Amino acid sequence: MAEGGGQRRVGLAGLAALVGGFLSFRVVIALATSVSVTAAVAGPLALQALRMRDEPVEQAAAPPTQRPRPAAAVPATASPPVVAPAPEPPPPTAEPVVVQGRVTPARPTTNTPATPSSPINPTTTVAPTLTSGLAAGVAPSRSDAVELDGSRLAGRVFVFVTVDQVSAVRWWVDRPGRSGTPTRTSSAPPFDLGTPLFDAASLAAGRHRIDVELVTPTGVELRTASFDVVR
Repeated sequence: MAEGGGQRRVGLAGLAALVGGFLSFRVVIALATSVSVTAAVAGPLALQALRMRDEPVEQAAAPPTQRPRPAAAVPATASPPVVAPAPEPPPPTAEPVVVQGRVTPARPTTNTPATPSSPINPTTTVAPTLTSGLAAGVAPSRSDAVELDGSRLAGRVFVFVTVDQVSAVRWWVDRPGRSGTPTRTSSAPPFDLGTPLFDAASLAAGRHRIDVELVTPTGVELRTASFDVVR
């Protein structure tokens, strides 16, 4: 009996050893297969990692190079046509002075007969000597000046000064003693009382008086004249 039991133990032990050896072989095969697969997969990855490690870091971080854009072509503009400057307009001509008045001197003028040595036309009217230096007339050139004192004025006429070396004239109309502000101050020849015409119709008909201050290099000279306004 004892001998039969020992044989059974030996048979079971051998079977167990056989099974254990078979299992160990399977484990070894599985391990070898796993290692082969791991090596096949991990090998290329490791090689790629080594290559990436050896490459310069700057190349990996460098941004892609952008080509400069060509400058936009500026369309050529045509040069503006040269325009000749317009001719300057002629200077405005002074409006003609319209005289609507008359001056009757206190003393009539005289005609001077022509002589062979005289260039004066026989019909030329020569004004009398102006003792007061205050004159009246209707010609814009003042060539028909007559003595203001004693004259009769009607309408728009010239009233002016004929004295030389005068720098300014102050006029007072109907203000005896030159009281108050001057009626007008003239600072350029012929020192008109008007602008340049004086409207005698602005005064009442009848006798009137003018007082004048003449500013000369030697001082102020006083002149007075009386005239009549007629309609």
